[in-house]
Amino acid sequence: MRGRFFRMSALSILGFGLSFVVGTNNALAATYYIDFSAGADSQNGTSKSTSWKHNPYMSGWTGSYSHTAGDRFIFKGGVTWDSTNWRMQPTSGGTTGTYDYYGVDKTWYTGSSWTRPVFDGASAPILPNGHMIQLEAGWIEFDNIEMRNITSATGAQFIAVDAVSNILVTNCWLHGANQKTFSISSISRSSSGVISVVTSSPTNFTGTGTVSGCPLNCAVIYGVTGDTSVNTYCGNQCARSSPSANLFPISAFTDNQHFSIATTNSTASGSTSGGTIMNSDGYILFLSSGGAPANLVLDNSIVSNAEYSTTQNYGEVLYGWTTVQYSLIHDIGSVSSGIRSFHDSEVYDVSWPIATFDAGQHTDGAYLAFQEAAYNNWVYNYNANETFFYVNPEGDNSTCTPNAAYIYNNVFMQGTGPGTISPFVDINDYPGVAACDTVYILNNTFEMAGTPNTFRLVGRSTNGLTTTYFENNHIITNTAAVAYSCGPGCGTFTNMDQIWQTVTTANGQGYTGGNNWSPTFASNSTVGAGTNLTSMCSGLLAALCSTTTLGNTISAAARPSSGAWDVGAYMFSSTTSPPTGISVVTQ
Repeated sequence: MRGRFFRMSALSILGFGLSFVVGTNNALAATYYIDFSAGADSQNGTSKSTSWKHNPYMSGWTGSYSHTAGDRFIFKGGVTWDSTNWRMQPTSGGTTGTYDYYGVDKTWYTGSSWTRPVFDGASAPILPNGHMIQLEAGWIEFDNIEMRNITSATGAQFIAVDAVSNILVTNCWLHGANQKTFSISSISRSSSGVISVVTSSPTNFTGTGTVSGCPLNCAVIYGVTGDTSVNTYCGNQCARSSPSANLFPISAFTDNQHFSIATTNSTASGSTSGGTIMNSDGYILFLSSGGAPANLVLDNSIVSNAEYSTTQNYGEVLYGWTTVQYSLIHDIGSVSSGIRSFHDSEVYDVSWPIATFDAGQHTDGAYLAFQEAAYNNWVYNYNANETFFYVNPEGDNSTCTPNAAYIYNNVFMQGTGPGTISPFVDINDYPGVAACDTVYILNNTFEMAGTPNTFRLVGRSTNGLTTTYFENNHIITNTAAVAYSCGPGCGTFTNMDQIWQTVTTANGQGYTGGNNWSPTFASNSTVGAGTNLTSMCSGLLAALCSTTTLGNTISAAARPSSGAWDVGAYMFSSTTSPPTGISVVTQ
C-alpha cells in the first residue's frame, strides 16, 4: 500500500505569513474528558474517571460549564456519539494564538487499540439546517475525529462556519455525506411562473416560504400532497423554459443561493408528474454566512463519499474555506469554491464514475480566488464538465487589486477516467479599466487523454491579466489541437519549454500511468529540457525549487540552482525510484 506523509498538528501555511501553533497558553484553561458510553454530565468532567457524556455545546447537554479560552475537550477513542447529539453549536472559542481544542488523548480509548472517536449522524436529517457542527466562534481546532453519515434533502454539512476565522480541521476523517431523493407526484406552474412540486413521500423540505415578493421562476416544494410546510426557491436560472413554456424542466432550476433542485431522471417540460427531486449541491465543510473569514484550514485529513460512489458523487468538500493541505479527497462531487491555497493533496474520483454536478454552480474541481496557489497536488479520474483548477485572481469581480495565481508542480492524470474533459486550468479574470493580475502555470505534468487545451482564458474583456507565464509543462494528450488557448486578455504571454507528447510517444520513452508519467531514463525528452526558474522561488512559489510531492505521497527533491531544469513536475535521478502507480488509501 502506498504510504502518506502524515504530520503533527503544528503547521504553517507557505507564503501567507500565517502560522498555527496548536496548544493552550492560557493558564486558566481546563481539560475536560467526554465519554458518551460511560460519562455523566452531572460530573465535573476534569478527569477520565469523572468524564461528561456530552460536550457542553452538544444537543442533550445537561451539566454545568463555564468557558475559558483555550479549553480542551478530549473525546474517548473508539466511542460513538449518535444522532441525538446534533446539532453541536460552540458559541465560544479561543483567542489570538490560543485554540479551543476538540480532540483526543491516544492513551484513552475503548477496545484493544486506539481508534478515532466517531461523530455519527446516522443518516438522519439534522434540524434545523442540516449542520452537524455549527461554529459561532473562532480559534477552534478539531483533531482526529471521524465524522460520518449526514444526510438532507436541502443540504447537509459536517461543519458550518458562521463568519468566524481561525478554524482548523486536522487529522480528521469525514465521510458518508448522503443526499436524499424523493419521488415527485405532481408538478404545476402558475401563470406568473411559480412552480409547485409535490413529493409523494414525507420530506424535510420544511419552512414557511411564500411566493409573495418573489420574481418569476420560483419553485415551491411541498412535502406531501396537502402539506402546508413548504420551501420557496427564487432565482435567475429556472430556465431552460420560460414562464410561458407551461411547465418547468426540474433539472435546470437553481435558487438564489446556487442550490440546485435536480432530478435523477430529467422531468421534461410540460410533464405534470414523474422524476425525483433533491438538492444536488451540498457542502461538506461550509462557510454559511457573510464576512471575509480567514484561516479556515483542512489539514492532513481524509474526505470521502465512497459509500455512495456507485450511485452518486455527492457534495462539494469546501465552500469559502481558505486552505486545503496534505489531505486525501475522493469520491466527491467537487473540491472547493473560493479557496486560496490548495497544496500537497491527492484527489481522485471527482464526479466519477457518476457525474452528479450541479449545472447551476461552478462545476470545477477547485475554484481558487484572489491571491492563490495550487501546487504539489496529484489529481486523477476527474469527470466534471468544467476544468479542475478554475482561477479567478479578481475574486470580487469588480475592482482591480493586483493578485497572482500560482499553479505548479501538479500531476494531473486522466488515467482510467473519461477520454475527454475540459482543461486542467481555466483562468477567469474579470474586466477592469486596465490589466490587473498575473498567472503562473509552471512545471506541471498533464496527462490529458483527449482534452484539447491545457488551459484557457475566459474572455471577459481585453483588460484581464498583465502577464501569463506558461513554462516547463509536460503535456501528454492524443489530440492534435494546440496545447493552450489564450486571447488578448493574457497580457504579456510567456510560453516556453513545453514538452508535448502523444500517449504513444510518451509510453515509448517510459512515461506511463504505472509510474505516474515520471521520467525513467536520462534520455527522456523532459530531462534537462526546461528553463531554470530559481529566481522565481519565493513567497507562494517557494516550493517550485523542489519537485512535486505527488499529493504528499513521495518526498520532494531539490531542483538545481544553476543549469537546466527538467520539464514537468518531476526531476530524473538515477539514484531514486519513480513513484508507484495509483492505489487507494483506505481508512
